Amino acid sequence: MTERAEDPKTPVPIYTEQDGYLEIRFAEPRSFADVVSQGQEMIRHCQDRKPPRLLIDMCLLRMKLSTLERYEMGIIGSGLAPHVKKVAVLARAEFIDPQKFGVQVAINRGLASDIFSDRAAAVAWLKQP
Repeated sequence: MTERAEDPKTPVPIYTEQDGYLEIRFAEPRSFADVVSQGQEMIRHCQDRKPPRLLIDMCLLRMKLSTLERYEMGIIGSGLAPHVKKVAVLARAEFIDPQKFGVQVAINRGLASDIFSDRAAAVAWLKQP
C-alpha cells in the first residue's frame, strides 16, 4: 500500500478505488501534525497515481482548526493541483468553515475543489464534467 512515516503510531490514510474516482479516507489524528502527515502522504500517492478525481474523507477529524491551520490545509491541498483535476472533501458539518477558507486557499492556487458534509452531494459534484 503506502509507506508509513518513521513513527509507527502515525495514522495513515486508506485508499479505495471507486467508480470514477479515488477515495482517500484520513485516519483519526491525534494532533494537527498527524493531519499534515496524512496530507503529505496523500500528495505523494497522487503524484504516483495521478487520479483525475479524488474524494478526501476527513470525517474522522474532530478537532477545531484555527484559521492558520485551515490555511495550511489549503496549501497542502493545493499540492494536488498538478496531479488531480478535481477534489471533493467530505467532512462533518461542524468541521466546515462557513467561508470555506481552506478550500478557497486551494482554489486560489489552482485546485478545482469544494467541501461537503453530505457524501452523495460530494460524489455528484465530483462526477460532474
